[in-house]
Amino acid sequence: MAPEQPTDGSAAAAAPTSAEQQQAGPSTDLDAQIAQGMVDYQNQLLNIDEIRESESNKPYIGDKESLDALKAEYANGSQVFVAKISNLQTQYSSMRRTRGDGNCFFRSFIYGYLEWLLLHQQEQECQRFTKCLQGWKQKLQDIGYDSIVFEDPLDMLLQQVQAILIGPGVEGGIDEQQLLANFRDDTWSNTCVMLLRFITSAEIKRRVDHFEPFVVGQYDMDVATFCERSVDVMGEESDHIHAQALTDAVQVPVRIIQIDSSGGQEASVVDMKPEGLSAEEQAALGPPKVHMLYRPGHYDILYPC
Repeated sequence: MAPEQPTDGSAAAAAPTSAEQQQAGPSTDLDAQIAQGMVDYQNQLLNIDEIRESESNKPYIGDKESLDALKAEYANGSQVFVAKISNLQTQYSSMRRTRGDGNCFFRSFIYGYLEWLLLHQQEQECQRFTKCLQGWKQKLQDIGYDSIVFEDPLDMLLQQVQAILIGPGVEGGIDEQQLLANFRDDTWSNTCVMLLRFITSAEIKRRVDHFEPFVVGQYDMDVATFCERSVDVMGEESDHIHAQALTDAVQVPVRIIQIDSSGGQEASVVDMKPEGLSAEEQAALGPPKVHMLYRPGHYDILYPC
């Protein structure tokens, strides 16, 4: 017995002709792709929000920990990472994690450097860095930064260097616990990062002829736009351009250990040395004062054995 046909004419509407099917097919497929794309995009946003929420619960600067903890994270994953971390342990004893908020390079740099000054009590280097920072007041003004934006952060950092110069256990001095507490404070830590971003941006603008080919080649934009979008703004990630500019600006040599999934069992080593100095001046700066671990998209602090 044939099924009963509806009497309201919907059968005709429900059974498109072959021509209509051919016309509707691609559109339907496209609609499905767009819908799936929106779902994927929304899931990505949710993942980003989850990551940021997770990171927001972490301190800006973590405690020192063994590299074994880092190696354990990859034990069931990339064995290339495990091998590289194992080999790294012959040179580095521990690490200190930084919050993954897009400011990790700048925060790792300045905390690592100030901690080095404090632990080594290098009076000459403290004085050199103080003079360098004081010189940036005029340079920032010359580039166009309003003094009201950077004077307080600059004074704050100068006072911290002075406290390091005085030393721990002395009135007006600072110890490791207080330095760490300062960098875990939201206002203090981010104000310091903001100042370093301004100095880095100003260094790139001051030497536009040097940095422009790298900026245009990598970002396809002019230096002014790059600085406005990728350097001055808090939370924007850093790369080789930022690292070289800051190293040049404050004349602090840095070693970056890069771990990725590329072949081999040894991590890549990148030494960032201030450019434009004579061999004698380079020698006077000495070996790297800050050691960083770079994994795709993130910087932490490393401590040599």
